[in-house]
Amino acid sequence: MTKYISEIASSHTGDPKLIEKISQLHCQSNSDYLKYQIFKTENLFSKKNKKFPNFKKIEVGFKKWENLINKFSAKTKIVLEPFDEESYKFCKKFKNKSLIKISSSEADNFNLIIDAVKNFKKVFLNISGLSQSDIEKITLILKKKSIRKKIVLMYGFQSYPTVVNDLRLNLFNYFKKKGFEFGYADHTEFGISKKLIDICSKIKNSFKCKYIEKHVCYDLKKKPNDYITSINMKDMDEFIEKINKKKKDRLNFKFKKDISYKEKKYFLNFSKFGFLKKNLQKGSIVSEDDLTFLRSSSKKKGITRLNIFGNKLILKKSLKKGNQLFPNFVSF
Repeated sequence: MTKYISEIASSHTGDPKLIEKISQLHCQSNSDYLKYQIFKTENLFSKKNKKFPNFKKIEVGFKKWENLINKFSAKTKIVLEPFDEESYKFCKKFKNKSLIKISSSEADNFNLIIDAVKNFKKVFLNISGLSQSDIEKITLILKKKSIRKKIVLMYGFQSYPTVVNDLRLNLFNYFKKKGFEFGYADHTEFGISKKLIDICSKIKNSFKCKYIEKHVCYDLKKKPNDYITSINMKDMDEFIEKINKKKKDRLNFKFKKDISYKEKKYFLNFSKFGFLKKNLQKGSIVSEDDLTFLRSSSKKKGITRLNIFGNKLILKKSLKKGNQLFPNFVSF
């Protein structure tokens, strides 16, 4: 049976009272899980990044999150999605009260993923935006049965809204072949529409997705953050009921087999890349410890943790602290 996840994302616009209102509505619904996204802006962006002020405005402090988690974990199943290591350490306090989702920002952070597997009953892992080769590398590292049985691979990226033809839906067959549980995170339509129900029901029935995640907000008319891919929380039961009724729906639309331009753009916006913690001279060997990983405003792909994993990176030129590290700056 498919389970449903109410994803508040940033539709709360930084207001804990609004999070509480949406959470209360979730508890009155048939949705199975309530998901909170938790982050510290300083661990997502450099203060020089133009996105920093906007994210700082919607950041909710750990103390307020703690109050919300303690209150609602007694009423419903909760999934916490930290976007950085500091937020992950905070979430670990609630390992007996919640499940965890590793965001696309931390999808290549193997130390964090393995720690999550050790501490949480279930770990959702968002692999959206990653190339096929990177996904294969991650699934190979996580193939051990004791790890794999706790992992749920989630796919579905945000493109404001996402066009279904840009999705690599064949990834679900790959996840199944590798023995992972998996789910679909929808970012296609806002409001309850025939098109939205068709897309979600056909993906659910064609690939037997165990989880469907949908962005929710309190009032679409007010156009909060992420409204463009959201439904009103009060409409979640209608969303679930209509999808579950369409038991015989199968795919009748085309989808991408290779990563689309839109998904590559998502990767550049939401993934983290290496920035130097200190000055390094030409010829230096660059390790993960030499870097802090942040989202970038660059339109070029920087060095990721996956680039470092199993490779020896040698600087081709001297770089100063704070510089972003790009593949052409190093030899492998």
